[in-house]
Amino acid sequence: MPIRPQWIGLIILGLQPSLWFAAGAQDVADVSLYRSAYYQQISNAEPEPSTPADGNSPFTAMSVMEMSEAFLSDPENLDWVRSVTLQRPTGPLMGMTFIDSFAGFVAFDTFTSAAALESAYREGVYRFTLSSFLTGDETYNLGLPDRSLLPPPRVLNFTAAQDLDAAQPFTLRWEPRSTLQEFIELEVFDVETGERVYDAGILDGPLDSLTIPPDSLLPGKTYHAELIVTRIDANDFDSVPSRYASTGVLTALPMRTQSGAGGSLAITALSLDADGSVRCTITCQAGVQLELQRSTGLGSEWQTVQSTIPESSPVTVVLPTGSLGDLSFLRAVQ
Repeated sequence: MPIRPQWIGLIILGLQPSLWFAAGAQDVADVSLYRSAYYQQISNAEPEPSTPADGNSPFTAMSVMEMSEAFLSDPENLDWVRSVTLQRPTGPLMGMTFIDSFAGFVAFDTFTSAAALESAYREGVYRFTLSSFLTGDETYNLGLPDRSLLPPPRVLNFTAAQDLDAAQPFTLRWEPRSTLQEFIELEVFDVETGERVYDAGILDGPLDSLTIPPDSLLPGKTYHAELIVTRIDANDFDSVPSRYASTGVLTALPMRTQSGAGGSLAITALSLDADGSVRCTITCQAGVQLELQRSTGLGSEWQTVQSTIPESSPVTVVLPTGSLGDLSFLRAVQ
């Protein structure tokens, strides 16, 4: 870190002391603490701690001192920072590192168990200190009232989530384990591309279920779902800087959709037009090839009489006059 001669600072202080200290009081915009736990559920049994995709440990703590826009507007302000530290209720003094993407200073800690995280980041006062060559030390306290982590949500209909019909709404249900005010999130990712294909948004809790609308997913695919529950431990936006602390827990699980050969696929209406053609209304999966087949008897061979790729559902298929014969059984296949 570049160190400027202290006499320059003394000249600045001597010329504009009131202006400098007024700006110093607004250097820090927010101090915050985030504790997180990552679990995976692979059956109807309890979720187990699991290493997330980024390779970090399943239990983490992140502390952030976010700097103000006034401070960040001049990159040279960082040159005057001697150090930024965090003192937890117990344990050694921790240094914090400036990271552009966080617009401030960050300390990151990892643990292999929930007990270890709860012990290191327990209830009490967390003291953030910004030490400057010019203004000295600025200290801000953040109180954490509860050391306990949230239990991971356990999905109750895990088996159904492995064979869901993408064309129908699907309600994911989990065991409610807290009556505290929480925030709930559900995100679903395509396993092949990593693309997020569904996001329920941030919803007020407590909740014990969420419904994925029809056609949010595609048939015949495997997805990675993440159910996230967040408890707000501290929330003071009236102070300067503001203070915030939260505890979050995530349960990841696979979700699989049916191939599209059954489920919602159905012939819902048949009608005979004046010219003798037959009009069939079919509920189906849009974008997937649809075949209308006929047979002269339940034990006879099925033959395709019409094939199409529907752009939407339901779709109407018209069979020309005479294409069905005197007696026909019809079925739709995708």
